[in-house]
Amino acid sequence: MKRIPGKIRGDGMRAYLIYTLVFAVCSAGVFFAFWIGNYSMIIRPDGYLQHYTALVKLRHLVKEFLTTGSFSFWSWDTGIGADTIASYASVLFDPFAYIAAAFGEKYIDIGYTVAFLLRLYACGISFMVFAGYMKYDRWKRILGGICYAFSGWALGCMMQSFFLYIMILFPVLILGIEKVYRRESPVPLILSTFFTALFTVYLLYMSGIMAAVYCILRYFHYHREFRLKAFLKEMGRLLLFVLIALLMASVVFVPRFYALWNASKDSANNAAMFYTLKRHLLLGTSFFTDSDVFGNYSYTGVGILFTLLIPVFLKKENRKKTQVRMWLICLVILAVPVLCRVMNGFTYPTGRWMYAMAFFCIWSGLDVLELHMPSFRSAVKYWVFCILLIYAVFDFGLKLFTDYQRAALLVNGIMGVLFLLLLSSQAGERGKLLRWGKKSGILVALAVVNLIVINQFRYLPAFSDYLEDALKNGEFYSKIKKSVQRVGKEIEDEDFYRIYQLTGISNNNLMHVCVNENIYWGNRSIYCYLSTLDNSWHEYNKSLTNSAGYSQRVSVYGNDLRTRMDFLMGVKYFFGDKKLDENTLYDHEEKNCLAVGYGYDSRELLEDVEVLKNRYSIGLGTVYENVISREEFETLSPAQKEECLMQAAVLEGEDLDLLYGKQEDAAKEAKNNRQPAAEEQETDGKVQLLTASEIETDSCEAEYRLSAGDHCVLGENSFTVSSGEETAFTISLDEVKDCEIYVVFHGLERQVPSYEDQKSKALGENPGLLRRIRYDAANMGGLRLGDFKANLSTDTVTKRIVNYSGTNQAFSDVTDYCINMGYYETFEGDIRVLFETKGSYRYEDLQVLILPEGNYEEQAQALQDRKVDVQILEDNYVKGSVSAQKGGLLYLSILKTPGWEIRIDGEKAEQVYDANIAFTGVMLSPGEHVIELEYRPVGYRVCCILSVLGFFLFAAAAVYGKMSLS
Repeated sequence: MKRIPGKIRGDGMRAYLIYTLVFAVCSAGVFFAFWIGNYSMIIRPDGYLQHYTALVKLRHLVKEFLTTGSFSFWSWDTGIGADTIASYASVLFDPFAYIAAAFGEKYIDIGYTVAFLLRLYACGISFMVFAGYMKYDRWKRILGGICYAFSGWALGCMMQSFFLYIMILFPVLILGIEKVYRRESPVPLILSTFFTALFTVYLLYMSGIMAAVYCILRYFHYHREFRLKAFLKEMGRLLLFVLIALLMASVVFVPRFYALWNASKDSANNAAMFYTLKRHLLLGTSFFTDSDVFGNYSYTGVGILFTLLIPVFLKKENRKKTQVRMWLICLVILAVPVLCRVMNGFTYPTGRWMYAMAFFCIWSGLDVLELHMPSFRSAVKYWVFCILLIYAVFDFGLKLFTDYQRAALLVNGIMGVLFLLLLSSQAGERGKLLRWGKKSGILVALAVVNLIVINQFRYLPAFSDYLEDALKNGEFYSKIKKSVQRVGKEIEDEDFYRIYQLTGISNNNLMHVCVNENIYWGNRSIYCYLSTLDNSWHEYNKSLTNSAGYSQRVSVYGNDLRTRMDFLMGVKYFFGDKKLDENTLYDHEEKNCLAVGYGYDSRELLEDVEVLKNRYSIGLGTVYENVISREEFETLSPAQKEECLMQAAVLEGEDLDLLYGKQEDAAKEAKNNRQPAAEEQETDGKVQLLTASEIETDSCEAEYRLSAGDHCVLGENSFTVSSGEETAFTISLDEVKDCEIYVVFHGLERQVPSYEDQKSKALGENPGLLRRIRYDAANMGGLRLGDFKANLSTDTVTKRIVNYSGTNQAFSDVTDYCINMGYYETFEGDIRVLFETKGSYRYEDLQVLILPEGNYEEQAQALQDRKVDVQILEDNYVKGSVSAQKGGLLYLSILKTPGWEIRIDGEKAEQVYDANIAFTGVMLSPGEHVIELEYRPVGYRVCCILSVLGFFLFAAAAVYGKMSLS
């Protein structure tokens, strides 16, 4: 590569100043639509569903630490409780998040925008530092930094701006590997790995794969001959420094890893073995159009200049360079879905790792970019021909382009010609403007103009609908301040309780509430939208066929107001809003308290929020005197399972083995232990083991009549809907009293026609060859999906079920749906079923279950009499007392995690059980007991020691690393 002497050293500060000015101009132009429209850069859905509330949570944690000196390792306001570090590490350990949070709750959206821009700025600085280490000229460093900061992947992170932190760290990681190979300081490698491990395990995994491949390829750059012993020694040296970084971060890394490991990784998008033909075709054009390939941050765009340089750095003499080979590996991964799944932890294909592809593409381009490239003179015609060919085939022929892609390709084509003409021109005596210094400035200016113009098509409302997912600055704050959760702090109740509501500031076409309003207000509730939700909670909801809790792996939307489920989670208060929901993000009907479950007989009006109080509450937990095996439990219907949980705790088979010895002898032993209460026989904490037949159940299956609507045809266990705007069919019931009504679909699926059938229906008879080619190009290889939306309603209650088949966050096994139509003193009439998604449906069975409240009060009162009486309730510590006259299993409505240490009368509980599938249980002997719960993150004490050890090793490596490397 041609070098320009005297331009490397002594101009570092000047390069960063020029970059700062160029970045400011580029930011002003690229985000022009946001400035003139006063739009926030917190983009729906995740921006408001997660990030805004996470930043408010960060403010709460910082305020707590500054005022009390303590830190809440456990967050009661996150779902039904979650580890703070595991849930918020990407906020806690991202320095830019503190900048956003510092703006205050009212101006967090503005702070978010500032932090986003600073992250972009830091991305460019990070790349410039790397390029400076690799001895690139000043103008190349500036050009690389700007194109890296405003690459398609970086701008695509506006919805998840926390991801940009990994884009900052990745160049430093590669720089650190270079330094180790060159026998220099290992500090950059250790620190970049350390900060990545603190920030996110998820992206550490992706960066780790890329770095491992790079280390192997780079070995052959620095070693002419391959010797296994030398290779293993080199890899061991690199691995040692990575392990030091992980030891340093272990106090955060371990609980974060534990949470990610226990979160659901299922995805209804797993089934796709190949991308559609359209996606493969658009992969090549994505470099010219700056659009994503298949969604999920799959952006290849790094500016048209570096796209033009791809054929140059792919020439035979350049293909052996490590950065070029890395870019080619990224390209292969991008084109093969199974490899994209591997990069995403073996789940659905994603492009979240493609910051690495952008980095290696720009590095490869810088390595071949010269201000005088005569070979480009002949390439001008070639590139013009390629662009015209793409237009002809993809737009006029196959009609695959959107308006944005069409406009972007046109602009990039024009800019590409200008770049080619500039690079192929020669400076003469008459061409002083094109001397080296001026020519480099023009090149950078052209790159900035290119970025600005392209992104006008991405953001301006005249060209796209991108801003439809953005709110005005301050708009979300005005809405969240009207949330019904705001009155949670006004409740004067020292007992442990949870709150639920039906009205939310955003329904977003989901079951109930999707915005984490409880996190914003710091209230304990039973819903959450978070990617690290513990899979055991989903497993619990799946077992009880709770459609509001088992639809997406990133969300639980409550218990569908099912009375017994709410009771067992300690729901004591229900918030309703009697006003029209003018506060919502989406328009929907008036909400009130008619859908609330049984037992809420106390009402209070706080401001304009109606607060309903449950007369029964077990708070944190209660003592069960009976247990049932998971195997027996699963034989019951959804309604019977709820009745069962009021009488016996569910234990897994291995836990029963611990209690009763071998499981085949458990029933016999339990039966022998059962004696009349009058005998007051000592049980030593061994509770009675019940079978499914011994559970008292009042629920039954009701007879019903189906009648089709005008746009529905009913068949045997099937129906076809031709309109999604009117009632599909009606379920008619005779009179029932004092009960909840559940509608249960078993094996419900929307039938998906074959590809050929869909093609025939779309094209009609005897379509022309060009029409068939167009249809195949747009659809061939695509997974035909069975997603649907449906509403079920009575005169007072409307409920919703959703199937998200084919989406990344959906479960792949949702075919059973249980919808609670509410509690009624008397009901006789119709349940209207409206399927918004047209098509043909089949189901194995349709049941209407009647769940009377006859035995509920007696059972609820008995469990309430044995509840835990909480005296001290803190985030990390709970103390209470419980009366267990006969002993039994203490059930706590806390998801089971080894982070909780449970002490009974001062002694640590010997065995903690999986109670009721997802929750915590310990055995109690008869009598009065003092219960203490103390939380520390998983492996906290050991990890603290490991972290201290890691910092000692880091100090040693920093001082003696260079010596040991040599």
